[in-house]
Amino acid sequence: MAGFALAWSRSQGALSFARLTSAAPASTATTIDDTVFAAADRARGLELAGIWRADNGADLIRELGLPTASRPQDILAAGWSKWSTGLADRLRGPFAIAILQRDTNSLYLARDFMGVEPLFYTRTADGLALSSSPVAARSLADAPGAVRLAAVSSFLAGFPADKTGTYYDNIARLAPGHWMTISPAGERTEPYWTVQAIASRPAPADAGERFRALLDRSVANSASDAEPIGVLLSGGLDSSAISGALMHGRTGGPAVQSLSLTYPGNEGWADGKYIEALRAYFPMEHHSLPSNEHDPLANLESYFPVLDGPSFGYGLSVSNRLLPMAAELGCRSLFHGHGGDEVVSYGTGRLNELAMQGQWRQLWAEAEGAAQLWSMPRWRVLDRYLFHKPQRRWLDRQWKRLHRRAQADSAAELEVQSEALLAHRPAHSAPVAQLSQARHTERDVQETAIASPLQPHALETLVLSGRHHGLQVKLPFFDRDLLEFSVSLPSDWKLRDGYTRYVLRKAIEGRVPDSVTWRRDKNDFTDDFKIGLIERSPHLRDLVSSANGDLQGLVNPQWFGKIWSKVAHDGSSITTSDARALWRVAVLAMWLGSDRRPQAPPRLQPIGVEGNV
Repeated sequence: MAGFALAWSRSQGALSFARLTSAAPASTATTIDDTVFAAADRARGLELAGIWRADNGADLIRELGLPTASRPQDILAAGWSKWSTGLADRLRGPFAIAILQRDTNSLYLARDFMGVEPLFYTRTADGLALSSSPVAARSLADAPGAVRLAAVSSFLAGFPADKTGTYYDNIARLAPGHWMTISPAGERTEPYWTVQAIASRPAPADAGERFRALLDRSVANSASDAEPIGVLLSGGLDSSAISGALMHGRTGGPAVQSLSLTYPGNEGWADGKYIEALRAYFPMEHHSLPSNEHDPLANLESYFPVLDGPSFGYGLSVSNRLLPMAAELGCRSLFHGHGGDEVVSYGTGRLNELAMQGQWRQLWAEAEGAAQLWSMPRWRVLDRYLFHKPQRRWLDRQWKRLHRRAQADSAAELEVQSEALLAHRPAHSAPVAQLSQARHTERDVQETAIASPLQPHALETLVLSGRHHGLQVKLPFFDRDLLEFSVSLPSDWKLRDGYTRYVLRKAIEGRVPDSVTWRRDKNDFTDDFKIGLIERSPHLRDLVSSANGDLQGLVNPQWFGKIWSKVAHDGSSITTSDARALWRVAVLAMWLGSDRRPQAPPRLQPIGVEGNV
């Protein structure tokens, strides 16, 4: 792990701090915590600590009238004195910060708008302990803490309960886009950013160029402390856009390493030709890792001590194989395209907008993009929106009335229903997909994706997994200005002329091969996941068993017989829902059976001690 750990003593009115170091082998470990800081500003009576990649540091220095060479902690101290709790809203770049106002013994915590930088905390008898690592936070707790049933049930159900809870009852996370204050007057937590607050605006004529400029700036900010650089190159639009921005105008420096998972021999693998086109286009050093015969449970146990619990990442086992590879190649950072789907959006909500407006001819023209995305004929895409016609709604009602029982029997045979899995109901119900709502818009779809509790969980998984291998994982799509610009655009910049993610395609036009820019297909790894799980996981039956005592009281005993009957009948052709449920139960069993004792706590020193700051 890498990052920081911190404790606030209420009785002493002081902070103690420690840097966390990477667990990577000495031969591959790199210093990845240049943005970690701890400082005492005695003139202002402040103690400050945390992580901030000061993307807009130069702008704030000018606004605050500070010397040009001011450090991030200097900017934060001056910003706190001027803006108080409004400071977080002024910052750009990933951050997790703590500021103690000593004269009032008041503590301020804040986290970046999407939660790229983790921040966990535990309440202690004398105040608060916090860290960028959940493992370190738990090691500083007064007691080990019990596993939260609500979090386990939510994991089994396939969705996170919320943005603040963890798998332990005494460890919490500060939600993304929030600040928190603790003082003698009480405690207060407030959001400073929500996606719903972004104003919709008419698109400028040069929206593609504007998007490109914002992405370029985000990539440049990410690369400022990142050499040597690695890039995950999948052949998709997101990693291609990042590569194009990174390589555009690049002169000098170490060679950029590209790393790709490949699936040779898989007939359905669509990305291979695009990866080859990108390799011929970009002057990088390219590396492949064949992954067509992979067990999706392999090596997950090595990340439990990093994440302090199971992750929702069904592809985590295979994708994380690239992390040690990048470290062995000498990379200090790894650029990742995660977030492009949500930040840019596929634009499929526009189809419902057109249906509500009765623009059926235009809907038919635009349906081609969704047909390619969803792997279905265009007429079936159109059929999904015909419920806006009264005649179609009448027919649907008659059909459902006549065939309700047959449909129920058919659904029961298709998959083991999710409610049969859980011995306990989650405290929160599963989120309702916007695409199933009759009057949804593209903005609704995008807001729901960005605001999903899955986002901070996914970001923490990526960042903490990278730090485990001594890598900074860079996520350029989660730049606030870029995201807000994209969300503000009208839906015809998300889906146009039958092309999903249109604004991104216009932004990368001329930066990457045309075959990549205008590709419509998207690789589906679902079959690889199911085959790997059913046919290549040697311990699956032992883990997912009613005889496994770790699962008693968590999984409905009848579920085991039902799911294995499905596997016996259908093999790796079981439904995706059933395969994912099997994977979640197996992962939970692996975690519960692992050594979950708290690690030794980091050695904290008072802020200001020589050698610590």
